[in-house]
Amino acid sequence: MANEIKSLGAEYVVAGPGLAALATVGFLAASGKEVIWISGTAPRIHPIIPSFDRGDSAQVWIDLLKILGCDDGVAESLEEGSYLREFRNKSFRAVSWEKEQDPDTRRGIRDEMLWEPEHSFASLSEATFATDWMSFEKQALERIKGLSNVQIITGSKIVGIKVEDARLSSVRLDSGIEIACSNLIYGDSWAGLSTIEGLPKPLPFTRKRVPHGVVQATLKHKAPIAMDSRLGFFGTLNKESGEDFERRVWGCFSQDGLESCWSVCLSETESEDNHEIVKKYRKMKNLLDKMFSFLESVESEQVRFAEAWVFGSGDAPVKPFTVAEFKGVSFITDGYGLSSMFQQVRELVKQELGLTWESPLASSDEAVLIPEAVNAVDPQNLASL
Repeated sequence: MANEIKSLGAEYVVAGPGLAALATVGFLAASGKEVIWISGTAPRIHPIIPSFDRGDSAQVWIDLLKILGCDDGVAESLEEGSYLREFRNKSFRAVSWEKEQDPDTRRGIRDEMLWEPEHSFASLSEATFATDWMSFEKQALERIKGLSNVQIITGSKIVGIKVEDARLSSVRLDSGIEIACSNLIYGDSWAGLSTIEGLPKPLPFTRKRVPHGVVQATLKHKAPIAMDSRLGFFGTLNKESGEDFERRVWGCFSQDGLESCWSVCLSETESEDNHEIVKKYRKMKNLLDKMFSFLESVESEQVRFAEAWVFGSGDAPVKPFTVAEFKGVSFITDGYGLSSMFQQVRELVKQELGLTWESPLASSDEAVLIPEAVNAVDPQNLASL
C-alpha cells in the first residue's frame, strides 16, 4: 500500500482528485506502469448526477473496474432510459427535453432551460449503471491504494515543471518535493494552470472556458430512502435579487438508500465569497426539505466546496489536450461531466497503452420517450422510483 512516497521518480505522474485522474491511475498501474498520483488539495467531488450520454464511451469505466477486480456485474447493469427527474408542482417529472425526437430540438430546450454550467452534466440521451458513483469511487480507490506500483501524495499540488530538450523531465510540488518523470497527466483544476511555473500562459485550450464552483453535500440517512433507484433529481432554487438566471440543486441516492449526494453550482464571483458559499448551501438544504421532507432523517452530513470544478462554456473535450512544445504532458478534466470524462480517459489510455474498446450498447441519439403515466411521481412515494 502506498500512502507515502517511497521514491522521487516514476514514469508517470497523474495529478487531480477526480474520477478522470482516478481512472487514469487505475489503467496505468494495472498495465504495470510506475505511477505517482498527486491527488491535489481540492476535495473529491462526486458526479453530480448518475446518468451520462448513451454510446460506447462508458465501456472504459467497465473495463477499469474489471482490471481492478471490482466489476461485480457492472456491465450487465448498464441500461439506457430516462433517469433524470425534475421537482415541479410538488411532484417529480421526466425532463421536458426528453419528449422530443430531434437531438437539436432537445439540446435547444435543455440549453434554454438550464444555467450554462448545468449543461455539462445534464445529458440529452441517458444511460446509467445500477451501482451508485459513491460506491464505485470507494471500490476503485481502495483497489488502487493496494497496488504496489502506485504512490500517492495527498495535500499537495504541482507548482512547477521542468522540460529538457522539449521533453518533460520533472515536476515540482508546493511541498518542495521534485519528482523525476517522463509523463504528466494533469487532471487537477485548470484554474491552477496559470500558476504553474514552466507552462506557457495562457494555454490555448483554456480560452473561452468559464469555470464555476460546486458546493456538494453528502448526507447519511438513518433509514433507507429510494433504494436501488438509478435516478438523478433536481429542483429549482428561488432567484435572488439581481440574478437573471435560475440555478438548480442536483443529486441522487446511493444504491442502499442510506446516503444521498447533492450539489449546486456557483459563479466565479460567488466562489470567492465565503458568505455566498454558506448561503447557497443553506438554500440547498431548504429546497431539499421541500422536495423530500427527509432532513429529520439525516444522521450526518459532509460538505465540500471545489472552486472552478465545472465549466460553463466551451466544447466538452473528447480527448486529452497537449502542447506541442511539451512532450509527455497531457491535460484532462472532470469539468464537463461523466460522458466527456469517459471519452478523454478512453483516448488517453489508447494513446499511452494502445488499448481499444467495443461498445456495450448501441450508440444512439434517439430520444427515450417516456409514457405520460410515469412522468409524475409523488415525492412521498420514492420507493416506487
